Amino acid sequence: MIKHLIIALGCIAIFVISLYVNADEEPMSKANISKVEYSQIENIACMKPHKIKAEIITASRYENGNPNQQKYAYVKCKPHSVFKYPEVNCSLTDKQCKFHDALIFYEANCSLHEKYWECKKANLLTSVNLLGKTIELHILDITPELAYQTLTRISTYGSYRGVPMEDLMGYNCNISQPKAETIELSCRYKITVSTLCPQSEPAKCPRIVLVTEQPIL
Repeated sequence: MIKHLIIALGCIAIFVISLYVNADEEPMSKANISKVEYSQIENIACMKPHKIKAEIITASRYENGNPNQQKYAYVKCKPHSVFKYPEVNCSLTDKQCKFHDALIFYEANCSLHEKYWECKKANLLTSVNLLGKTIELHILDITPELAYQTLTRISTYGSYRGVPMEDLMGYNCNISQPKAETIELSCRYKITVSTLCPQSEPAKCPRIVLVTEQPIL
């Protein structure tokens, strides 16, 4: 339980920092929000679009900024669904396989503009057990089923150009589908996957077409 909590808190920090801070900007630190601000953020990120209360709201600002400067907030709504996923070598439709339950949450990043909070489009958040560890999945514009199928499929490839798949993935992945045939996995490394595969290699489909290193946060 403690290990999972540490991983979850680490993922929250990475998710917020990756969206709002780049290598040339100063670091961010925790900021306080009032009860009114909490209600505003909860309503914009969770209640109004999804009819769900917030589970976590954490605020931050640039460390050297004054108290009146812009603030940011990470929001995790309460779980709204359950994703049932099978063991790695099973399909989602195979009833004889062992299935696991993973809670699904909405999460969003918000920022304060003058006196009003605005929130970006929400991602889905869930976690799966894979490669002997828990991996947090931040899912945008792709179904949890396809995100999981893609992640588990490429995890069976062993390695990519000498780098083990376990090292490429890490503990935290942002997964999106910018094109019908392209899936992007932003994990420890950024992995671009294509569903357009040569008929000569059906065992490695979807195929990895590009792997690049991510900035160390």
